[in-house]
Amino acid sequence: IPTIFLGSNKLVTLPNVRLTANFIHLSENRLEDLDSLYFLLRVPHLQILILNQNRLSSCNPAHAPAGSLSLEKLFLGGNMLQLAWETGFCWDVFKGLSQLQVLYLNNNYLNFLPPGVFSDLTALRGLSLSSNRLTVLSPGDLPANLEVLDVSRNQLLSPDPDLFAGLSAVDITYNKFICECELRPFIRWLNQTNVTVLGSHADILCMYPASLAGTSL
Repeated sequence: IPTIFLGSNKLVTLPNVRLTANFIHLSENRLEDLDSLYFLLRVPHLQILILNQNRLSSCNPAHAPAGSLSLEKLFLGGNMLQLAWETGFCWDVFKGLSQLQVLYLNNNYLNFLPPGVFSDLTALRGLSLSSNRLTVLSPGDLPANLEVLDVSRNQLLSPDPDLFAGLSAVDITYNKFICECELRPFIRWLNQTNVTVLGSHADILCMYPASLAGTSL
């Protein structure tokens, strides 16, 4: 079976049966445990896995992630990975995904990224972290070969411009920039960079101090 569509089925767990597919769509279910993800990563020849809008929020620390040598695109938007990661576990969830090229982690309530969480993603080119609660990102947080990054609709205050140096495109709209002296290197980068800045510059705004709130960078 090359394609499996089981979206919007209120699934809480997955049947322990052997699957073969290159495309699996399981969005809008009620999967909570990352064991469901690990089970699916063992599906031979799987290239695209869509698990948007589930409830992924926990894991058994004794269960190792499966890894996958075939997976190229992974969609995990609209889950609750923050709840899993804040326990100090599940930080190796992406271990062994050496062929992954695109990863969506939007809308996961993330307020931090675990150290080394992307370290195995050597082929990753596109990463969406939009609509989370991130206030700080450091250059070491991101995969070395990343090309396109979406960090729109977070709470970034004063990003390090080195974070974006190796990218071809970035979306930084709708953050909460503090327009004080510490932001000058970022503003200088924004005005001089060859990186494509996605979205409208009119949506890259100061949030603080109050006297500059709503002012475009």
